Formats: sequence, structure tokens, C-alpha cells
Amino acid sequence: MFTHSTRNWYRLLHSRPGRRFQNFYRRTHRKRDSDEVGPRVGRLVLGGAFLVVAAFLFFLPLVYVPFLAAGAAMLASESPRLARALDRGETWARDHWVLVERRLGDRTAKLAVWVFSMGCLVLAGRACYNTFIR
Repeated sequence: MFTHSTRNWYRLLHSRPGRRFQNFYRRTHRKRDSDEVGPRVGRLVLGGAFLVVAAFLFFLPLVYVPFLAAGAAMLASESPRLARALDRGETWARDHWVLVERRLGDRTAKLAVWVFSMGCLVLAGRACYNTFIR
């Protein structure tokens, strides 16, 4: 069971952008056990749990991102509309990242994202310090 799940996640991460989530949806629904209620409910509950954890971690920048991505992928395995929306969002983000790299240069764009991320983490740490320590 875990080998099959690991293989599905590996294929999701390494598949071609733009059709990644739609292919993930098709892979999870073409098997013989796709009609069983247990795995489907499990994916929905696990995806919802990941999204709830992401919502609670939302005030900490960048900490919620893995939970949000995993929850969205789990829910996309049950909804073709969400799978299409995630594919469109991924291609939009990749296209705009290319524009930013073209305008700023590859290294400068990555440095700007890194500095912004570290600044957000420092501000979140400062807010936590002010809230809980003082």
C-alpha cells in the first residue's frame, strides 16, 4: 500500500507541468479500487486535515506551504475541476517567474526571493517574541 502511494507521489512531483494534477486525478481513478469508498474518503479527510494545518500555520510565512500543497494535491486527486485549476495556476506561476527572471536576472531573482523569505521569517519570529515572551 505504501509503495503504491509513494510511487504516486513521486510521479506527481516529477511529471510534466501543466498536466500534473489532471494526470494524478486520472491515475487515482483508473484503478480497480477507485470505486471503493475507503481510499476516497481517506484522501479527502487527509487533504482537509493538511489544509486545516496550513490554515493554522498561515501566520508563519512559508511554513504552511508544504501543508497547503499536499492538501491541495490530495483534494485534486478527487476533483477534476480542482486538478485543472491547479494546473492552470502552476503554468501561470511558472510563466510569471520567467518574466521576473528575465527582468531581474536569474541570480538576482532567486536572491530577492531568499531575502524576502528570510525577512518574513525574521518578522514572524519577532512577532512571536513580542506576543509570547513579553
